[in-house]
Amino acid sequence: MAHSFNHRLELSVHDAVKACCEIDHFKLFSDSLYALYSQSPKAQRELADCSAEVECKERRIGRILDVRWVASSFRTLFAVWKSYAALNANFMQRASNTLCDSRERSKFLGFQKKFQNPSFIKNLGIMLDALQELSELSLALQKADVTLPTAQRLLSRQLEVFAARKCNGVYHYSDACHTVTDKVFFSITVDEPGCRDREIK
Repeated sequence: MAHSFNHRLELSVHDAVKACCEIDHFKLFSDSLYALYSQSPKAQRELADCSAEVECKERRIGRILDVRWVASSFRTLFAVWKSYAALNANFMQRASNTLCDSRERSKFLGFQKKFQNPSFIKNLGIMLDALQELSELSLALQKADVTLPTAQRLLSRQLEVFAARKCNGVYHYSDACHTVTDKVFFSITVDEPGCRDREIK
């Protein structure tokens, strides 16, 4: 029964992704990061070097909102959040590397601009908060002794939490909003581009 509860939760999450184009766009960018750092040992070494330079722990970049449980998606976005300065440094290096062709430099310049976009940072914060909540719910539903009434209470409580957060942003999203106001995130200047990403609401 626990597996059935969790499976239904995962299906609901995937339905939400399909219904919200902003989340789908966010997922596509996250997938591009995963493809970059999972398929290239060279890119992994460069990111490790950048992590050492900015004195942050090297973290694995996975995929989000795929066939794995939401807990895996949360760990991936938490890794992106914590590795923000290292990832940005790696993008800057690759964008200015004259040994790379113009197409590759342009790609990494686009990554850097995306990373420094205020809307992206706020979307990262809100997704991180949502996935943290869903991750905790998923783990609770995986317990062997969970019953239908217990699952119903957990789901009802989660709906109340999300409703409250919609009015009062907390945790990572609040930090992201302060970052946008201060225009600095992990010591990186946040730009105000002419065209901003649409924010996840």
